[in-house]
Amino acid sequence: MSNATFVVGRKSRKHQRFSDLNAVWLASTGDIRRAVPQARKGDLWIVSSQHYMEHLLRAIDWPLPKRLGDLLVLDTLRYAIIEALHSVFYHIALTDDNRTVLPCEQLVAVLLSDKKRDLFISGVIDETSETMTLWRGDRTSIVVPLSAFPPSGLGVHPDWSRFEITDFGQTLQFGDYQASSDAVLYEFDIEYRRRLNHARRNKEKGLGPGLRRLRKQRGLRRDQFPGLSAKTIARIEQGEVTRVQTRTINILAGKLGVPSEEIESY
Repeated sequence: MSNATFVVGRKSRKHQRFSDLNAVWLASTGDIRRAVPQARKGDLWIVSSQHYMEHLLRAIDWPLPKRLGDLLVLDTLRYAIIEALHSVFYHIALTDDNRTVLPCEQLVAVLLSDKKRDLFISGVIDETSETMTLWRGDRTSIVVPLSAFPPSGLGVHPDWSRFEITDFGQTLQFGDYQASSDAVLYEFDIEYRRRLNHARRNKEKGLGPGLRRLRKQRGLRRDQFPGLSAKTIARIEQGEVTRVQTRTINILAGKLGVPSEEIESY
């Protein structure tokens, strides 16, 4: 039996694409009370506003014998409500405002995607702790330090007050500053990194491909390895050097900041 999607709120043009999820719309207390006994782990509850979130909590008979599934909220919630929700749902995806959650059409596409774990659907920034929490299409979360977004090479700084998630969950936008979800996950999700590197190594194995990937990850040019020419780096990356000297490998490892035997694993 497939998981269900419950949308708490009135059906509107803005959210009509939720119908693509075969959603059950719950607009009244009676609707909610009838749906609660049917809920199972893995179900998704989408709540359109704080008003309907309060409506849902009032409709529950406490104590709740089981959690209802996962929750995605399309509105900013009061802290006291958030605390109560942890006893009702397994995963809770929140938002700062309607800019920090994907638009309905894109949100539905991500929720239906086979790659939803690698795409972001909502997020919140806390400048006091200098952290950002991002929720993925599978409703799991990841916490990223704001220091992960340094000024770009052109001197563009992220504007935290203009945070948006765009491009079907593939891009984080901070004003004129952009970061890809791939880059964030690669840096802060070890499971994602292992999975991606496994797929890459199946296609490209050896020192050259590993050196190229790691050099790009570190933001280094080929001419930034003291003692080695850019031409030498290029030849290694392109597989034109069959036996690389130990001295060369040690220079590469020292500049890249990894043990020499791990370069191929990137």
